[in-house]
Amino acid sequence: MSTLTFSEKEIPATDGRWFTVWTMPCRRLDNVIDGVGITLLDITATKEFDQSLRKDLPS
Repeated sequence: MSTLTFSEKEIPATDGRWFTVWTMPCRRLDNVIDGVGITLLDITATKEFDQSLRKDLPS
């Protein structure tokens, strides 16, 4: 929120799942920051697929 810019991060959950987290400050019509929007996307299957491909690569 301090930079007023969009943020995207990949974070692990405590149960082994992975999420992409997007955060974006929300402005009112009078240009005042009044909160933040947060979107979570479960990317566990993508992470598992990526790991399986890396295991198949020659060293």
